[in-house]
Amino acid sequence: METRHRKESKINHISDDHIETIRLMVQKLESIAGLEKEEELKTEPLITEESVEILESIVLDLIGMKDSHQKYLVRWLKQGYVFD
Repeated sequence: METRHRKESKINHISDDHIETIRLMVQKLESIAGLEKEEELKTEPLITEESVEILESIVLDLIGMKDSHQKYLVRWLKQGYVFD
């Protein structure tokens, strides 16, 4: 039989796919903000159709992650875990 500690650690573990997705989201946000390019003259990033599409894809990825983890959040609430 599986121990409670092992079950909790499996629940709390973020999958490798989600970790990679988060890394890609960070890179996308940095590229939109212009942090990837080390330019002497920083200009304010403009809102473009491309940047809106990138933000939309980030939001969709986050919604997908929320849906996959939502069942665990409900289970934790039912078990009496307290969220800060």
